[in-house]
Amino acid sequence: MMMALTTVPLLAAVGLAVDYSSLSSTRSTLQNANDAAVLFAARYRQVNGKMPSDGTIKEFMAANYSGELKTTKTQIVGEDIVIDSSARGQLYIFGMFGKYVPDIAVRSAAPISGDSVLEVSLALDTTYSMVTDDKIGGLKSAATSFVNAVFATAGPNNVVKIGVVPFSNYVNVGLTNRNQPWMSVPADSTEAVAAHCEMEREVISKSNCHTETYYSDGVPYQGEVCDYVYGDPKEVCYPASTQEVKWWGCVGDRDAPYTLKDTKPAIPFPGMMDAWDMTTWACPTPIQPLTSTKADVLTAIDGLTPRGETYIVDGVLWGERVLTPDAPYSEGVDPKKTTADVKKVMVLMSDGDNTMSSQIPDWYGHWGTDAAQSNNWTKTACSNARADGIEIYTITFGKDVSANGKDVMQKCATDAKHYFDAANSAALAKAFDEIAGRLNRVRLTM
Repeated sequence: MMMALTTVPLLAAVGLAVDYSSLSSTRSTLQNANDAAVLFAARYRQVNGKMPSDGTIKEFMAANYSGELKTTKTQIVGEDIVIDSSARGQLYIFGMFGKYVPDIAVRSAAPISGDSVLEVSLALDTTYSMVTDDKIGGLKSAATSFVNAVFATAGPNNVVKIGVVPFSNYVNVGLTNRNQPWMSVPADSTEAVAAHCEMEREVISKSNCHTETYYSDGVPYQGEVCDYVYGDPKEVCYPASTQEVKWWGCVGDRDAPYTLKDTKPAIPFPGMMDAWDMTTWACPTPIQPLTSTKADVLTAIDGLTPRGETYIVDGVLWGERVLTPDAPYSEGVDPKKTTADVKKVMVLMSDGDNTMSSQIPDWYGHWGTDAAQSNNWTKTACSNARADGIEIYTITFGKDVSANGKDVMQKCATDAKHYFDAANSAALAKAFDEIAGRLNRVRLTM
């Protein structure tokens, strides 16, 4: 008597040993390969403006599935790219009937991406503490890899723009913006220093010398301290001289209610004037506005130089301003004026706590020491940016960020999954890679 081998349940019913685990594993492996293929096809179309060839998709499948593929078919169904694949199964039935291997079929789909715009501002702490353990080198390496990965997705249907916002006590908007209507910068001037005489005493001996530790933005350095013996006072006279007071590119705060919110960008920002070269001690390298030119972004990253102390508030405020379509920076796309899918992202990185604070309303500088105020302002600025539609990733870097500092950065992020704590340069690179991967990811629809 002959029995028809029509279904697996029938075979099982007569007591044959069926390896269902093998069938399930094969289906899972095929499904994963098919999902990867449809994401590949969707990204390819987004970057190149056209679908990959059938041959290219089949090669991709073959590279990701080690079993025996039978068919792979790609089609556009409605607003989705759909790939159907089948493969020889690995279901074994033991006994007098020998071996039966049914085919396995899977389907995956991903949305057809229309025109998209990705704008990213990298708000990066470049304070003096970044010299410790060559954190500045680790930052440059991680940020460079990030930029290369994100720009790799740019194409006819996918515009990518990145800006760089270095911050310390201040941000530097660049000397070329001096005469912009959103800046208020006095003319450089020369101040006369009148001839004058002072009583001075020379050191004639010193004893009990020892070194003491001092700190600049949390970085220790050694200084000599001695007991000095001074000579008799004598008059020393100095001739008349001049000193030049200049603008070095850095900006201070506007008065309330415009300090933390750009509700009226016509109110100008005050330029920080000083007789000392601020670019050697408190004024970071200039902001690189949003651009689609990768070389300009990489040049800005390569030029990052540690100086000054920590005022994260400015990193957030100007990180958002770089993303806007309105002054002071207008390179950002207005989502209301395009049919493209616009995504605006800020990546905020700091290696330490706020140490400086605003001196508003008494002055527009950032030499206050009210860290609690700066922490609250940082969280408020982040809340405002999120309300304006900006997705915020935050990273704390190194071993010198306190629990309170980490809490501020966690609360700044869009959610808990948008916060990274990087103890060293390797972890920082991993964080930037993860963020780049999320920005580049295409979603499945089935």
